[in-house]
Amino acid sequence: MSRTFVWACFFCTNQIHGRPKGEPGSLAEVNTIIGSVGTVLCVLHDFRVGSAVYLRRSWFLYEVFIAAKQGIGIDAALLGPSRDALKQMTMSEIDKSVVV
Repeated sequence: MSRTFVWACFFCTNQIHGRPKGEPGSLAEVNTIIGSVGTVLCVLHDFRVGSAVYLRRSWFLYEVFIAAKQGIGIDAALLGPSRDALKQMTMSEIDKSVVV
């Protein structure tokens, strides 16, 4: 039987002030934790240019960068309204709307 563990960074780290190296929640610890997970799941509220606030947050970008640098899988999940909007869009609309 496989088990799934979830580590939610916003509960475990001080993303505003940071922590000194070696303390729980420090960048070094975050790097280690990201390196030990199987997949980073990015839960996104929106994907469209101008609406994808989460994709402009430096902490999010840092975590995704570390995951990519360490060869960790990165998946994305869209929340309700955005997921439904994406299903209704044509490929041309998606190409013009999606933040990459």
